[in-house]
Amino acid sequence: MCASKPDLIRWHLSHGADPNIIDFRAQDPCIYAAYAGNLESVKALMEGGCSVAETRGLIGAAMAKEFSFEIAEYLLGLGVDIDRLERDEDDEGLPRDVGKAAFGTALHRAVESEDLERVKFFLQQGADPTVKGLRPQSLTAIELAELYDLPEILAALRGLD
Repeated sequence: MCASKPDLIRWHLSHGADPNIIDFRAQDPCIYAAYAGNLESVKALMEGGCSVAETRGLIGAAMAKEFSFEIAEYLLGLGVDIDRLERDEDDEGLPRDVGKAAFGTALHRAVESEDLERVKFFLQQGADPTVKGLRPQSLTAIELAELYDLPEILAALRGLD
């Protein structure tokens, strides 16, 4: 499915495509649509049966070069867990390439973006800055901000701003 083509997504879904399929990187289609910044594609996937409990779409939104508050608010409004972690591996145990957050949350990805506004948004929505990623070497969002020497983001994460 093409993340930025909602009509094509709807066509695939109407012909039996699974909106919850997990790819070789252990991700669902919604994470790609959210990363592409296409609200209509995200809506098509969610309306087509994408699992609110399982999608990592919010993480995709958090990673996007141009953050879409609309997509994040839409997904949170559906009940997507703000502290949901990225998948560690797919159903066959294949590892996936990951960033510095090592399978973290949307807040981890917002910290990686070095975008204070994005970080504040997730905190205002109730994100927990003390959640660690899935792997033993994973950091909290606070530790990640310390590691990358991001004082303004660190202050926001600690509630000091």
